[in-house]
Amino acid sequence: MPAVTIKNLPDGLYQRLKTNARAHHRSLIAVAWDLGTGCGLRIM
Repeated sequence: MPAVTIKNLPDGLYQRLKTNARAHHRSLIAVAWDLGTGCGLRIM
């Protein structure tokens, strides 16, 4: 499977993704994958 790299991600967005992943007992990669495939959780 190809790798994906996201460069220049704003710090605020990174922190929201990380917080959301932790709150749902998921990895940051899993949350990003869901967002990329249209299955994303709502990021507050």
